[in-house]
Amino acid sequence: MLDASFEHMKPVLAVSGSGSALARLRRYVVYVTEFLASDDGVVMARLVTGIHDDKRLQQIFSERYVMPRRQMQCRFVGEAIASGQLKRGTDTELLIDALNGPLFFRWLQGHAPLDKGFAERIFEKVIPAFQTE
Repeated sequence: MLDASFEHMKPVLAVSGSGSALARLRRYVVYVTEFLASDDGVVMARLVTGIHDDKRLQQIFSERYVMPRRQMQCRFVGEAIASGQLKRGTDTELLIDALNGPLFFRWLQGHAPLDKGFAERIFEKVIPAFQTE
């Protein structure tokens, strides 16, 4: 039954190509917040909790949903490093986890609103640790 859920997942990965890599990364973080707070986010929550104990379904979800989005974020970070907006040697995975982790945790726990303001505050607190001086 859950296998069928993957058939309806659309790979919505469009983030405007205009602006700096950090501006696009910021827009993506806000987009994730809006998505998680939407009805589609509720469906994804059910899907994630439904596949929790099934390694095969977790792998499918990772391949079809998580990894394409993570690759896009890695591209933004790589471009920001190349343009000098972020430090050389920035740990891309750490930066992405530092941005996504609080969003996902707030969404999962539901203890406080997940909104654009929260996403922007996370971005503003995390990014300076990785920026060039």
